[in-house]
Parts: sequence; structure tokens; C-alpha cells
Amino acid sequence: MIRLTAVVAMAAVASGVVACGRSDGERIATPRPRAYPRIEVAESDYRRGDSLPSGFAVSSRAEAVLGGSGDNRWLTIVYPDYGGARLHLTFTVSDDPDAVSANRIERIALNAGQASLSASDTTVGGGMASITFFRCDEPSVTPLQMIARCGTLTVSGALTGLDSEASPDSLGPLLDAIERDFAAGMDSTAIHSSVLWRGR
Repeated sequence: MIRLTAVVAMAAVASGVVACGRSDGERIATPRPRAYPRIEVAESDYRRGDSLPSGFAVSSRAEAVLGGSGDNRWLTIVYPDYGGARLHLTFTVSDDPDAVSANRIERIALNAGQASLSASDTTVGGGMASITFFRCDEPSVTPLQMIARCGTLTVSGALTGLDSEASPDSLGPLLDAIERDFAAGMDSTAIHSSVLWRGR
């Protein structure tokens, strides 16, 4: 009898504990004991220089390495604050920018592999330059890519050097910052669009 009473009492306590939960059966989120550090996003502070193409503005907290010659130049922007993430940009001046854009769009698709992409469009420089950003909807080696047009100039790029296993949501603030930096660069390029490489 005593044993039966104890079992009944324990069942009552258990049902009371269950009763404290959600009646609709939904799980309640609980904080995890381990937190992941959030990457601090750099401020919007930019610099331009004669060594940068077409007056392209770069974050003052990033390192810029220029290569190439003539109408085809490469610019690698390294972000020490973002674990050494690299934005690889190609600048191409052509009388057939549509053909250049088609080639770059194909390259963007190849870089994404089987991953689906989400695209967003914007314009800068009073509408002189148009930009399309492409984000991978799943973890990727190239979570962000872009293509921009300003007259005869086409600029395309891919971001690498981040954790290829990181979810797009966790990288969201950082990708927003890189998009902001690229748009600022294209804005300055659009304003100074007459400063190209022909004859250099």
C-alpha cells in the first residue's frame, strides 16, 4: 500500500511538471550554455587613392591589392577584422558590356555549384551604376557574389575566406557590411566614371 501511494504521488508530481509546459505541445526554446562570438562590423569609413581603379572607394580598415593591366584589372580587398575574408573583384572595360556581363553571370553560377542563389538589385551614383548581389541560400565557399555595370565598365566579384560551413543567417550581418562597402565603392566609381584605364 505504501509503495502504491508513493507511485501515485510521483505520478502526480510528474503530471504537475508536465502541466507547467505548453498545452499545445510546442517546444519551448531554451538558451544554450555555449554562445558564439559575434563578428563586429566595421564602420562606414572609406578611402580612395590613385592606385585604386576608377576612384573605387575601399573600407579604411581593409587592405587593397591591385593587379592586372590595360582594360582588365583585379582588386583583392582583404578584411582583417573579418578573419581575413577576401573580396576578389574584376574590373573590365569593354565596348560590349553585355557580353562581359553574360560571361560573369555564368561564372557566378559555376561558383555557386548546386546551391541556389538569392538575388537583389540596387543602383548607386544617381542611377549611373546598377548592382546585383547574389547570396547562397546554404553554406558555401562563396556566400556572396556580385556584378555591377557603369557605362562600359563591368565589375564582378566573389567573397571567399569565410567558414564554408557557416549558415547564411549567421553570416548575414557581415554580408550586409560587405554589400555596403561594395555599393560605396561603386558609388564613388559611378561619380568618377570618366576615370577609366584606357591609355594607362
